[in-house]
Amino acid sequence: MRKRLMAMLIGLCVALTLMSTAALAAGGEGTIYVGGVELTGSTANPVYATTDDSGAVKTDGASAAAHNIAWDGETLTLKNAKVAEGGHQGAAIYCANSFALQLVGDNTVTGPDISDSDNCGIYTNGSIAISGGKITVTSGVSSGKVYGIRAREDIQINDSEVIAVGAPESDSMTPEYGGAIFSETGNIAITGAGTVVEAYSGCGQKGLAALEAAAGNITIDDQANVKALASVLTPYYEEGYMPAYTTADGGSFGNGIRAFGDIFVNGASVYALGCESNYSGGIFSESGSITIESGTVQAVAGRAVNHTDADAAGSAGISAGKGSVTINGGEVTALVTLSEQGIADGIRAYGEIKINGGTVTATGASVSLDGVEPQYSNGIFAENGDITITGDHTVVIANSGYASSGITGIGTDAGDIIIKGGTVRAHSAYPTGGYSNGFSALKGEDGTGGDIVISGGTFAAAGYTGGIHCEGDLIARPVNNAITMKVLDEVAFLTWELDWDKMDADASEIEGTPFTAETVIVRALTEDKQYFGGTSVDLDPIDPIEPADPSEPDDNNPQTGDHQEMTLWVLAVIVSGCAAVGILASHKQKRC
Repeated sequence: MRKRLMAMLIGLCVALTLMSTAALAAGGEGTIYVGGVELTGSTANPVYATTDDSGAVKTDGASAAAHNIAWDGETLTLKNAKVAEGGHQGAAIYCANSFALQLVGDNTVTGPDISDSDNCGIYTNGSIAISGGKITVTSGVSSGKVYGIRAREDIQINDSEVIAVGAPESDSMTPEYGGAIFSETGNIAITGAGTVVEAYSGCGQKGLAALEAAAGNITIDDQANVKALASVLTPYYEEGYMPAYTTADGGSFGNGIRAFGDIFVNGASVYALGCESNYSGGIFSESGSITIESGTVQAVAGRAVNHTDADAAGSAGISAGKGSVTINGGEVTALVTLSEQGIADGIRAYGEIKINGGTVTATGASVSLDGVEPQYSNGIFAENGDITITGDHTVVIANSGYASSGITGIGTDAGDIIIKGGTVRAHSAYPTGGYSNGFSALKGEDGTGGDIVISGGTFAAAGYTGGIHCEGDLIARPVNNAITMKVLDEVAFLTWELDWDKMDADASEIEGTPFTAETVIVRALTEDKQYFGGTSVDLDPIDPIEPADPSEPDDNNPQTGDHQEMTLWVLAVIVSGCAAVGILASHKQKRC
């Protein structure tokens, strides 16, 4: 007993010591470099500085009453500051540790020009949390890795207006990689109704991303407004055009938003634009999944081109390289404007794609210029998973785009297409050198998948070689409803603007319709038909089963707050009391 009590006392002392150390560290001195000037301060003794029109930082004459910069060891406050001269560790503002950046008024930070090393406007070896006011952060010119804001760990932006710009165009040098807001190992979180973020990647020979978490996740929520463009900052881009600058000779990647892990959007407004590269994307997750809960999301991919290996190229508006894509609500637009090689998809995932709500428009390569087209183009495509669409008010419009070898409105290479509700249209009704299908479901190497399952909703698919194509079965699987299916041999106008209502009116109901029980549709009924569509109608609901009389509970099942649970509480109180008595007795023995 005595040994146990001694161990408890030692543990308590250690905890108190750690708490005291943490408290001292929280109020201790910290150092930061602003405009090349070293500032060392603490909460008890903050240090102040001013800036002039040239962007020089000076401590002489600065005070709590008159300053543009304040530093208390933990928080750097910029108050209508202009930092444009000097640098430390390749950055206009550098800190070896985590710090908070509090903004007051309108502030500007410009990184130094460095010929052969990395360059940043703001760089920290820890995390950075930005709040309040407004700031424009621009990197200098360098041949290394160039970012507007760079952190080794997390980046948080809350209720602030931030404009971050990577390397500007320069005749003297072009950096290896460019980015506006970049986290090396941490996460990026942008949140708050007052938050506005504009991120412009700048230039880069090997790769560009406006907003990038190289080893973490990205979260944009709570009414934040984010524009992330893989481009340089000029008025040209503000007009909504594609960026004029592209990566030299096709860089590795060009993304608006890029994360190694998950990307999550909820209740925010997001516009993401990719640029020319081997792999171009508006929103791209390398190993995680992409989830959009609500808000407005526009994701646009640029041209994919690889001058050494045409097969190593691809573009997608929204793409999860190894994970899944889930859309639960909001208004989502994902498209590829013009692509030259490889694959061009509106929404693409390695795993499954789930659309449970909202309005989703996904378009492949929408422009073919002088015969320049990718090999394949799809509206919505899953490499290795199911595509599931559900929700009474969900709207999905999928357009394949132009391509030389094959196009599909909604397709999966190793899964099923499952439509449970909503309004779904898949458009692929123009000729190509290969296949052109509205819905397409293929079997995986293990023989699974390949089915198209209709359980509800209103659905329509048009394709030049077939409205639907499946290596498995077309299945009507009603759930207390009746499903009608129609086909049309030929589509009158093979254009971008199809008359869906006319096709539905001209189509003929297939044998057995309407289906009220699960049915496998005979393949010959839909084969080689350019239009496939239909709808479901709810049947009368089944009378619910009357619940059991609540006055007669089942005595065999434990209940919340029952006698057994009360007994356990009583025993716990008794044990606690005995322990307390034991401790008092031990103290009495020591006094004797």
